[in-house]
Amino acid sequence: MDSAGRRGRAEPRAARVWLELAPDGRSGALVGLAGPSALAVATAAFHDLAVALARTVLERRSADARALLARPLAGYDAARLALDLLAVRVGGAVELVDAAFLEVEDGFVGGYLHYERSVGVLVGARGAPARDGAQEFLRSLAMHVTALPPRWCTREHVPGAVLRELRDAVERSCRGEPEGVVEERFQRERRRLWRDTVLLEQPWVLDDALRVEEALARALGPAAKLVDFARLDLRH
Repeated sequence: MDSAGRRGRAEPRAARVWLELAPDGRSGALVGLAGPSALAVATAAFHDLAVALARTVLERRSADARALLARPLAGYDAARLALDLLAVRVGGAVELVDAAFLEVEDGFVGGYLHYERSVGVLVGARGAPARDGAQEFLRSLAMHVTALPPRWCTREHVPGAVLRELRDAVERSCRGEPEGVVEERFQRERRRLWRDTVLLEQPWVLDDALRVEEALARALGPAAKLVDFARLDLRH
């Protein structure tokens, strides 16, 4: 990841996430920015620059950090220069840690910022009947992603290599067992993998009697489909 403001100054020690949603509700951006202290990242100048970066991600429809740092920003020829000059003002290095962009052209995107902007999440879905209801539920779903971070959105997103690795592990642990026993254990472990790592399969954080997929259908209707999510966690 490119960074700015490192010339002779200490590495950034505090980081926060900023979130921007497009006016039409169909896209969202996250930007993670780090500075020398909690006081520095709480300043108005730091906030204004982070918001400008997030809005640039929305306008460009891209979270490519290298390209973002080279783009004009807030009256400066390049965002990299803006970060360097902000570093002088706040007394330490300022770094673009990460960025994310999510768009659903035929649906909506909702988002959530966790306590003190330490985590930011975007979630997108299509097939929802109304924007307000969709974004309200998607915000709750983004809170779920913060609390129980999944690795993938749907079963189909789980890479084949992961499932092959799981099967290999099961076969090693069941060496000498009948094929039926091996297959039964593989199916059980695969369901456990889905439950723990696939967003739609996870128990809904607001009612663990439901899976997220069931909560989605109840809130937005059976036609609603989860598209993707993005998560920035700057707590570590």
